[in-house]
Amino acid sequence: MTLSDFPTSPRPLPPARNISLWRLTPIIENHEPLVDLEDYGFPVDCVYYRQGIPGSLPRCLARQGVAQRLRVARKLLPESYDLLIWDAYRPLAVQQFLFNRYKAQLRREHPELSEESLVERTQVYISLPSDDPTQPSPHSTGAAIDLTLVHAGVALDMGSPFDHFGPEAATHYFEDASDPDGLLIRDRRRLFYAVLSAAGMKNYPQEWWHWSFGDQMACVSSQKPAVYGRVRAEG
Repeated sequence: MTLSDFPTSPRPLPPARNISLWRLTPIIENHEPLVDLEDYGFPVDCVYYRQGIPGSLPRCLARQGVAQRLRVARKLLPESYDLLIWDAYRPLAVQQFLFNRYKAQLRREHPELSEESLVERTQVYISLPSDDPTQPSPHSTGAAIDLTLVHAGVALDMGSPFDHFGPEAATHYFEDASDPDGLLIRDRRRLFYAVLSAAGMKNYPQEWWHWSFGDQMACVSSQKPAVYGRVRAEG
C-alpha cells in the first residue's frame, strides 16, 4: 500500500489536547449498559485475554453510546477499511496487573527512581488502578477503547505496536515525517483520527490507539460532566 491508495489526503492532526486535569472532571453517571462489541459487528482481538492475564475477559465490552459512535466511525472509513478492537472495558484486577507489570519494568530500567517517581512515570501509559468513584481508571468505565485500523482484513502498521511505551506511541509522532514509510504511517494515523473524532470520540495523546467517549478523560475540556463512571461486569 502507498499514499496513493488513500482516496483523499487526510488532514493534519490538530494540536494535542491538554488532559492534565482530567481526574477533576465531575461524573454524573447515566447507567448505560455495557454491550458486546462483537454483537455490533466489530472484529475483536481481546489481547489481554489472549495473553492469559488474570481477570481478563474473553469479550470486548463497551458502553452502548461508545459502541454506537464506533459504528458511526466505521461507516466513515473508505471501502475495505475497518476497525479492530483490542481492549475495552477492563476489570480492576487487570488494570492492577498491567500497572504492576509496567512499574516493575521501569524499576528494572531505572533503579535510581524513587517510588513516587516510578508511580508517576507508570501513569503516562497505565492509569492508576482506582476504587475511588470520583476518579475511576478510564477502562473501568467501559468508555475507553483500544483499537487499530484494518485494511482488507489485515491490521495495518501504525508506527508502533499496541502497548508500546515509547515516543512512537504518541499520536502526533509522525506528523513531521518526511520518508515514505513515515508519511504512510502519518496518513494512516490521520485517517484513523479523522473518523473517530468525527464520531465524537477523543484521543489520549500519548497513545494513538486509545480513544474514549463520555469518561473523564474525554470530557476534560468540554465544560460538561462525564456520563460514565466505574462499572462492573463479569466474564
